[in-house]
Amino acid sequence: MLEALLDFLFPPRCPACKAYVERRGMWCDSCLKAAARPFCLPLFGFYSSYSLGAYDGVLSRIIKDLKYRKKKSVLPYLTYFIERAGYMPPEDIDFAVPVPLHVDKEQQRGFNQAEEIFRPWLAAHGVPLRRVLQRKYATKPMYGLKGRERAENLRDAFSLTGGACIQEKNILLIDDIFLRPVRRQGLAEGYLKQPVQVESHCSSLPAMPINTHCNFIYFPI
Repeated sequence: MLEALLDFLFPPRCPACKAYVERRGMWCDSCLKAAARPFCLPLFGFYSSYSLGAYDGVLSRIIKDLKYRKKKSVLPYLTYFIERAGYMPPEDIDFAVPVPLHVDKEQQRGFNQAEEIFRPWLAAHGVPLRRVLQRKYATKPMYGLKGRERAENLRDAFSLTGGACIQEKNILLIDDIFLRPVRRQGLAEGYLKQPVQVESHCSSLPAMPINTHCNFIYFPI
């Protein structure tokens, strides 16, 4: 009843062109097609990685609204986008792992945006979400840093949480945006410092033990 009233008072619109759409969270077909640019991208330290769309235009605005303005009302737009971006998680995935924020940053923001963005999509595909990574210290914002500075910023920044077991697991790593090769390399090198063979469909993570596969999904910049 409340949703019907809201739709009457504030008709749902496409987040990009503002055209009327059938229900809240939907995109019009033309804007969805323009924004969804899925492609595979080889990343250092990962078996595979997958981008859902470019971090520009309306996607950039929506993600910034979520991260910096705490507007969770934009999440249905991201859920709808991800569902139709053309990527299906591998059938043998054991669980998904969000790239962690530092504990102080997450307390300040109130949530991990990677978890919020991908949680409905993961649930729809029956993929559990587990926090097995932690950020050991507060890193600087990556914007404004040069390549070498970014690499140093993430050096030894991530580790497994206590008691986490990922040996011989197939993991889907999730993050909101992909910045530069140094970020993913820093994550890959900073994880466990063990030999790795990983699959990835996201943006930043450290290295996994042998026989652990990590799949990665993200929005690149």
